[in-house]
Amino acid sequence: MGEITIGMTSDKVDTPEAFPAGAPTVKIPEEDTDVYLLLFSDPENKTLPLRIQSIPIDSGKLEPGQTLWFNFSKNKIAAKLGSEEVMIEPLKRTISKPPRKNSGYYKVHLLYQPDGTEDFYPMMRKSWWHDATSRNLGFVIGTSARLPRIFTFRDHRVEEGRKKPD
Repeated sequence: MGEITIGMTSDKVDTPEAFPAGAPTVKIPEEDTDVYLLLFSDPENKTLPLRIQSIPIDSGKLEPGQTLWFNFSKNKIAAKLGSEEVMIEPLKRTISKPPRKNSGYYKVHLLYQPDGTEDFYPMMRKSWWHDATSRNLGFVIGTSARLPRIFTFRDHRVEEGRKKPD
């Protein structure tokens, strides 16, 4: 099939030649067959103030039960996720291992280090549900408040050959 390019515009485009120069686009290499597309604000793009980033998650890159963490804050995050520990560096991404072997609740304990220069402070203690069959995305978002915000999303796929529920 080859490399593909995906672009966004606010107007209908009938032919590739009519696609506006400067509109946000992303190239997806032929070998990447399973990707997430993340959209970011880009005030400098006058055509459409967005930027698109492709995150490949093909087999071997993000497995069921794992979480791909994006830290969009200036804070280092230390996470104890069930039986696993992970350090999420500021403005970086990392993958955490499954917090337990099978589906079920697990304890979450998150600490943050403001601007990466001080001691770690408690941020959150909760119980979360682990679905051993889903890939997960976790986002750490910096805010004007003292604590960053945490968002997680579960990507559950219906197994091939299995009918989706009505």
